[in-house]
Amino acid sequence: MPNRILLTGAGVSKNWGGYLARELWERLLAHPEVRAAGDLRRALLDTPEDFETALETIRSTGPERARAIEDALHEVFVEQDKSENGNQFESSAFNGEHLALFPDRFRRHDGTSVLFTLNQDAFLERR
Repeated sequence: MPNRILLTGAGVSKNWGGYLARELWERLLAHPEVRAAGDLRRALLDTPEDFETALETIRSTGPERARAIEDALHEVFVEQDKSENGNQFESSAFNGEHLALFPDRFRRHDGTSVLFTLNQDAFLERR
């Protein structure tokens, strides 16, 4: 069998509780620490639906502000992870058992699987 590589795009985990970039941006904007800090909020509003650029802008202002937005972002990622681990994943047709077998379709001759995901979506790697 020829080598196969799976390259996923953003949103591969959407059906199992993952966030699209826009949704992650919205949750970050709604985070209490971000809402209370004008500079963090402004950086997000200046880059609609693009939290990565806002994050980089805040990081350039110094470690204290970077830590504030990174802490908020971490909480949003934890929220996403809990959502992905919820019932919709286990009850779906593509549940944990099926997902465990999925990399076999991309298994190389040496037994390794070659899977690449983009952006912040680590859904397949974590499962």
